[in-house]
Amino acid sequence: IKNGTGTLSLGGTLANTFIGANFINNGTLITAKANALGAGNALTLGGGTLRNGAGLSQSMGALSLTANSIIDMGTGTTTITFADSSAINWGANGLDILDWNSTDHLTFGSSSSALTSAQLADIYFGDLGEAAQIDGAGNVIPVTAAPEPSTVTLGLLGGLSALIGVVRRRNR
Repeated sequence: IKNGTGTLSLGGTLANTFIGANFINNGTLITAKANALGAGNALTLGGGTLRNGAGLSQSMGALSLTANSIIDMGTGTTTITFADSSAINWGANGLDILDWNSTDHLTFGSSSSALTSAQLADIYFGDLGEAAQIDGAGNVIPVTAAPEPSTVTLGLLGGLSALIGVVRRRNR
């Protein structure tokens, strides 16, 4: 349980063998090693900040929100994986995602049903000013991160179509 306004860092060289629920009620908890909170343990954010260490991976149980909270993805390529959390009522509490980049992975379960539409509406990518969406594999990404055909791809397809047309005319 992390209470108080200060910062707590969980690091070390040995694996965290704690089995149970983790609570961040206030302040900031920094994960300074992979699976710093214990692999598969549930996490309740009650107004605090979970800040992931540089490029580390965290694998947790379901996520609960009891107050507006923050997940800071940290620097480097980060993977934070939660179990399917759709059975948990987050109430009207919001989750702000900070320092997300296109190489990061924030995943819930393994399908688009791992969060409810109400939970998804409570997630906001604060640095980007974007709402969240979830894909078929459970990855939560900003709305603007949805893949769109690029201008280059469309140009190449257009050029290929023109080339096919020229070849067909010559073969007649």
